[in-house]
Amino acid sequence: MRRWSPELIGDEFDRRKFLKGGTLAATGLTAGLAGCSGGGGEGGADTDSGGGGGGGGSTETEASSDSGSDMGGGGPSGTLTMSIAAEPWNMDYALYQDTGTGYIVDSIYDNLITYKKTDDGNLALEPLLATDMPMVSDDLQTYEFDIREGVMFHGGEKEMTAQDAAYSMNWLLEEPSKNVTGFVKPYVENAEAVDDYTVRFNLKQPWGLLPEYMTRVYRVVRQGAHGDIGDFKGPTGQSSKLTRGPRLDMEASTGPWYVEEWASGSQITLKAHEDYWMENTPKIDTIRFEITPETSTKLSALRSGDSDMLDQVPPKDYESLSNQPGINTDATPGLKTEVIYFNNQSGIFGGEDGQHLRRAVNFAIDRKAVVQQIFYGLATPQWGPIWPSKFVPDDLKYENQEFHQSESARQEAVQAELDAAGMSDGFSFECIA
Repeated sequence: MRRWSPELIGDEFDRRKFLKGGTLAATGLTAGLAGCSGGGGEGGADTDSGGGGGGGGSTETEASSDSGSDMGGGGPSGTLTMSIAAEPWNMDYALYQDTGTGYIVDSIYDNLITYKKTDDGNLALEPLLATDMPMVSDDLQTYEFDIREGVMFHGGEKEMTAQDAAYSMNWLLEEPSKNVTGFVKPYVENAEAVDDYTVRFNLKQPWGLLPEYMTRVYRVVRQGAHGDIGDFKGPTGQSSKLTRGPRLDMEASTGPWYVEEWASGSQITLKAHEDYWMENTPKIDTIRFEITPETSTKLSALRSGDSDMLDQVPPKDYESLSNQPGINTDATPGLKTEVIYFNNQSGIFGGEDGQHLRRAVNFAIDRKAVVQQIFYGLATPQWGPIWPSKFVPDDLKYENQEFHQSESARQEAVQAELDAAGMSDGFSFECIA
């Protein structure tokens, strides 16, 4: 066996699979565009944003004021007030699909691995509940994680073990979830506890992206914590025992905070997990997420000191906030995208000619213009379906393909695909946004 590293992804890539179809546009401040061939409205395309832990390439920005409560040494103290645009629908990490929940999930759950901002401003995977990155079998179909000892669930009565980590993955695979777990099910067979502190993931086929996708759809909860699937409002129409969030009396999660109160339409309050396993964490006792749909109201609250932090800063406002005394801003590579799904089963994007038209749309997107004109430079183009692109072998990266080298090459690539589809004069289509 060998330790997982990004190079493992290149070992299993099939060039034809990677270059088939087309990915679109750029990623931006809160979301970019990453096109792919997939479902969608009949005869056209629709857009969606990747949420939850993220889906690729955006630049995340945040702004905070200097007027927050004192959060000095010792145990958790003080209150942080954060304005968020949308109320969460479902706080079960396996069922949510909305942006509002995404801001809270990582505060109330832990993962085996996580992303961390590096000194050069990029993102890198590192262990969290795991003690190291996984060991991978020679056939690339078995991943083993050693997990930390002494990690307690909320309430401090039960220790997390490999049985809980295995349950958390198997529930994703076994329940009829309508969430993005569809990305995992084709690749992962099951999870099993080798011993109390070793969990093994058995794959159906090699999939070097397992650790990266785990940051999107997987968290560790106590065995049995989800309960059964039920009906619910919201994007997935499903609920579980965790839909209202892990509370202290549920002893369901190991995250640095738990849900103390959810006042629908108003605010969500988190309290510190005082038995949290990481030393000197959390430092904040209470986090209050105030639901504030209007951007102007959020900005006013930050400037006046009524709010300590914003979830998102509009690109056009980032520079002015950065220059305002008493306000701290930060931008870091993000993990969200907006995706255009083509209907390749029927309509204009279906059939043999449809492949050429999907590619024509892909090539037609001026990524650099999107970054500058829409996101005010606060973005990095996502050239392919995988983000961060450092996980992709250099010779397979879209930015290294000939059609991205110059404007004339891009236009020639568009025309070649239109000609191949018999639509040399161009075409139009409807897109459901």
